[in-house]
Amino acid sequence: MQHVFRQLDTVTSGWKNGRDGKVNVRRKSILVLAAAVAAISISLMGQQRPFSVAQKIGPNDYDVAPNWALPYPKDGYAWGSVPGVFLESDDRIFVASRGEIKLPIPLPVGYLGFFGSIRSALNAPENEVRGCLRVLDSNGKVLETWSQWDKLFEGTNGPHKIRISPYDPQRRVWVVGETKNVVYIFSNDGKQLLQTLGEEGVAADDERHFGRPQDVDFLPDGSVLVADGLTNSRVVKLDRNGRFVAAWGSRGSADG
Repeated sequence: MQHVFRQLDTVTSGWKNGRDGKVNVRRKSILVLAAAVAAISISLMGQQRPFSVAQKIGPNDYDVAPNWALPYPKDGYAWGSVPGVFLESDDRIFVASRGEIKLPIPLPVGYLGFFGSIRSALNAPENEVRGCLRVLDSNGKVLETWSQWDKLFEGTNGPHKIRISPYDPQRRVWVVGETKNVVYIFSNDGKQLLQTLGEEGVAADDERHFGRPQDVDFLPDGSVLVADGLTNSRVVKLDRNGRFVAAWGSRGSADG
């Protein structure tokens, strides 16, 4: 990804590229930008619509690579919003997106090649649950599309976050399903759904449920921290097997 991002030291807080060109998978700061870059490139009637990124992005520490992620939706569709990106290695980049959005016909004036240029892509009513989980290489080529799991996100706003623990030798893939109140755990190749944490469609503040969880993180002993969430206001700690250990936190009274 070095050809996509430069001057990373200011945002990586000590997590740096190795001399062999590998990228440390815990460099979370660049992942949000990777998602934004990925969302720039879509398919429109089989054509790319280039535009001036410099006109839309103010001063920052990055050099953006326009059209980095190669298009994958079918003609007349754009990517949905992209809330989750995880960099396992330079050539294995996990992307969680909210399906695809059917473009209006005719296209409005001001369309710049991505759906967000005409209106918000978040929870767009035209969203179709398709291609929600994908794996790309460093050139933006789609290596894998886990379409067999699209059914998990039907009736929701799609996956919310995607993570892999750096301490897990199996490299299991954790996907937060916010609006279903669950966290899914997949095998690294996407062939198996290994575990579902929480109960689909049920929000509660107890040891077996979540309330619109937002993200996960990992500790060196293999345990997991779940940011839970928007309905709940707590952190849940699980052991390496997903069993409840503890929870803490509550809703505050101040703004934020």
